Amino acid sequence: MTPEELLDDISIRVWEPPFSAIHDNGMLRQLDNPLSVVVLLITLDTEYNINGVLNFIGNSSGRYFKETVLALEVVGAKSCAKTLGQIFEVAQKAGMTHESIQEDVQAMPEFAVTSWREMHRDRWEEAEDVIKKLGDEIDLNELWSCAQQYAADHYELIQANFDDLAN
Repeated sequence: MTPEELLDDISIRVWEPPFSAIHDNGMLRQLDNPLSVVVLLITLDTEYNINGVLNFIGNSSGRYFKETVLALEVVGAKSCAKTLGQIFEVAQKAGMTHESIQEDVQAMPEFAVTSWREMHRDRWEEAEDVIKKLGDEIDLNELWSCAQQYAADHYELIQANFDDLAN
């Protein structure tokens, strides 16, 4: 399996048990573990492509916002790290944290289908505009190029740690 195939395999299986536990067991805070680094990058890419950068902050991935910025730095995706760091600063200054977003989510009826604007109204309107513009600057090609090189450099350890999760 090539490093690219390994990343593809992880990106599919990391959302399924037993691998999905990595999102809740604190392992993603361990940036000395190459598997944690690649999972943070995969999570950013997935959330960004499906829901955009605002929902990246509000979903479970937002709990690892700082770690994701650091993971981008670890793999050498400096432009992405800088932009995501700027997004983090804007969000923090506005009080737009994972926890504050989740407060609004919890206030919604169960199974409610709603939009960001309906749920949060104009609570963070100014910050949202800045974050969306910065989000458009995130270069996913840089992210994946650096992630693939990192996976090649740490292939055996990533594969071993991923296999350990299966057992």
